[in-house]
Amino acid sequence: GRAVSKAPAVLAARKAVDAVASDVNQVLKEEKQKVEALGGLYVVGTERHESVRVDDQLRGRSGRQGDAGASRFFVSVKDPMFVNFGGERIADMMKTFRVGDDLPVEAKTVTDALSKIQRKVEDFNAEQRTNVLKFDDVQDGQRRALYATRRRLLLADGDEASQTFTRWVADAIIATARSVDRDVKSG
Repeated sequence: GRAVSKAPAVLAARKAVDAVASDVNQVLKEEKQKVEALGGLYVVGTERHESVRVDDQLRGRSGRQGDAGASRFFVSVKDPMFVNFGGERIADMMKTFRVGDDLPVEAKTVTDALSKIQRKVEDFNAEQRTNVLKFDDVQDGQRRALYATRRRLLLADGDEASQTFTRWVADAIIATARSVDRDVKSG
């Protein structure tokens, strides 16, 4: 739905938009027919993504909602994901079976191994995100404490602020002296 309007400028703009939309839809319809006549969209992947979800989305582009299409992924055991997460197993299998670099490897065991590596990478990345979140929580707590102290000082009277700063300077001097003393004794 469109908002009701009788303003001439709005009506003219809507008419222009409708004309452009009609033209675009006609072009898209013709292009879709051409793509369908050629067998549908063919998605070529030059490597597997760390996320199975992303690969599945790419595969899905080739055959949306029953449309014709196909996908094919070309990978190398030298891709960073395989080098970092166990691709040597696949490389060893290829050497064992004397598979050349120029031959497609479509064995189910290789595909399963690739999927296993992707799961490893996804688990690793999930753990990294969890750790980042933990550090972010700690940093947020420190930020809140700092802002609370800052606010307390800004709202404090002069004597209270002066006493707080004096205590901080004394604590810093004592901590520095202890550190130097510890270094002298250990060195």
